[in-house]
Amino acid sequence: MKAAKLFVIITVLLSMCCTRQSTTLVLPENCEFINYTDSSQIYGILNKPLKIVIWADSIGCTGCKLELDKWEYAIAELDSRFPNLLGYLFFLQFKEKEDLEFLLGIDNIDEYYDSEDPFDQNDMTEISFPLPVVWDPKGNFGKINNIKGYKCFIIDEDNNIFFTGEPPFTTENQEKYVKVIEKYIMNSDFPNIKQ
Repeated sequence: MKAAKLFVIITVLLSMCCTRQSTTLVLPENCEFINYTDSSQIYGILNKPLKIVIWADSIGCTGCKLELDKWEYAIAELDSRFPNLLGYLFFLQFKEKEDLEFLLGIDNIDEYYDSEDPFDQNDMTEISFPLPVVWDPKGNFGKINNIKGYKCFIIDEDNNIFFTGEPPFTTENQEKYVKVIEKYIMNSDFPNIKQ
C-alpha cells in the first residue's frame, strides 16, 4: 500500500515537473511570416529590446479569441508610451492559410501572391491588420514551449519571459504591461532604451 501511494506521489511530482513552463520562449526556426511589407519589417521586430509574443492555438474560434481590432488599439497605446522599444510577434495556429489571410483582411489574395513584386506598397493597402504574423499550422510554437490556448508574453532580446498574462485590452491589463516594461527599463543595462 505504501508503495502504491509513493508511486502516485512520484508520478504527480514528475508530471508537474515535466509540464512546467520554461522561463524562456523558444522561437521556432523556419517560421512562415505572412502579412508583411518586406523582410526589414520582420528583422526590426526581432531585434527590438522587448517583444510581446502572442500565441493562439486552433482550439475554439481563434479569430474570436484574438480580437485583432483591440490589438491594434493596445499596440498603439503601448508604442506611444514606449516608442521604438517593443516588437510584436503573433504565432497563430490555423490549419488553412486562407482562413488566416481572411482574418487579417488580406483582399485579393491570389493577386497578392501572384504579383511580380509582392512587396509593392500599392498592393499592401488592402491588408487591414498592420503587423506580420507567423502562420503555424502544426502548432510548433505551442509544442516546443509546452503552451496551449491563447497566451501573451513579454520577452527580452534573449527570449527570457518577464511576463505572462492576458492581452492588454483593459486599463488594468494595460497597466500590468506598463509596469513590467518600466521595471525592465529601470533595470536595463542598455542606456539607449532608458526613457
